[in-house]
Amino acid sequence: MEWGYGEATGNSAHSVDISVMQTLIARHIDPETTAFGPEYARLRDSGLAVWRLVASMDPSGDSIADLAEDYEVPEESVLAALYFYWQHRDAIDARISRVHLPPAI
Repeated sequence: MEWGYGEATGNSAHSVDISVMQTLIARHIDPETTAFGPEYARLRDSGLAVWRLVASMDPSGDSIADLAEDYEVPEESVLAALYFYWQHRDAIDARISRVHLPPAI
């Protein structure tokens, strides 16, 4: 099952405003951690690797709130990580496969 913004929030997946996505990414993804590629991205405040959050997801059961609670980060940070993942899916999936974890999404 593919995760989309709509499934996570109950809104239409087509209602995502690109500027909102970019604002959340800029606010929550540490740009210094992406210097060697998007697969190294981490959340600014917690240092949580985006690939780790994505790899841990259960698309049939995890919600944004579940992930935020599990990792003790704001829901907005989880959304930023997912938006970043959707923009850089190939690189992040490759990172996940290198550490022998199947992509969750």
